[in-house]
Amino acid sequence: MISKSEILGGKNKFHIIAKEPFLVMDAIGVIRKAVPEYEVRIFRTLDSFLESCHRGALFDSEPKILVLWEMTQESLPSIQNILTLTEDVLVLVERKTLTKNKAYTQIKGDCFTITLSPPDEKECEGWVKDKLRALGVDYDPGVPSELVRRRGYSLGVLERETRKLSLIYKGNKFRVEDLDMVPDTADFKVYKFVEDFLHRRYVKAFNHLDKLDKNSYVKVSFTLVDNLVRLLNILSIKESGKSLEDVSDLTGINKYILKTKYYTILSVMGRNRIIKMVDTFNQMDNDLRTSSYPKDLVIQAYLVKASKV
Repeated sequence: MISKSEILGGKNKFHIIAKEPFLVMDAIGVIRKAVPEYEVRIFRTLDSFLESCHRGALFDSEPKILVLWEMTQESLPSIQNILTLTEDVLVLVERKTLTKNKAYTQIKGDCFTITLSPPDEKECEGWVKDKLRALGVDYDPGVPSELVRRRGYSLGVLERETRKLSLIYKGNKFRVEDLDMVPDTADFKVYKFVEDFLHRRYVKAFNHLDKLDKNSYVKVSFTLVDNLVRLLNILSIKESGKSLEDVSDLTGINKYILKTKYYTILSVMGRNRIIKMVDTFNQMDNDLRTSSYPKDLVIQAYLVKASKV
């Protein structure tokens, strides 16, 4: 662990060696935990990183954690020259192995090096367990290990797969055989679109729509109607005076999912609006199947109409 006294005492330059982005973010989180009052700024280019280092040294007295997301061989001399220039916390990330030249040796000597090895099978299983628990998913004991077996040891891939799993989770205990239902990438984009549209995050929703294949449009209308009908059922039970626990028991939907997803949508969407949207999307589904107009124009027109209901 890194303490605030160590950072204030001069241990404020860090060299992180890691290929896995999630491990890098975890390491940055550890540093930030020591000095939570410091603002974190992550830079993808050397120029913006150097500019911020110079600005902090000359004009800005507010302490910061400045992260260079990926060092390159060409960047080493410039980094070497600014190590003593600023009092800000510097985090230099080596995601690809660099040649150990003179500049590299000096940087390594001036920094506290953190080497993060790729996670093994057991560590990935533990990470999946924690992620599913945070997402409110109840699961059979064999699910994490089977998900790791199918998808490998990349935390980025596993993060995407656990989010996909949470979107199709209906509240019952998730079984190993249910992993076959986890959507492929195209289906996941449909789920994300529907999730954002029903939460009225329209800019995000239409960004998802732009990435969808036109063959997925019918699936969009089906998924929208399916979610809206489920919302009507939840609303009817809720309006009868039932508690969250009762609604969960009657619908088979996990309480966490009810509260964070469906109840959130119902807070901005009443019965009449849901019914009108169901009618709109049923009509959209029909036109997508039968109309001679381009499908992208059909779906955009109906989505704009639904957003104004």
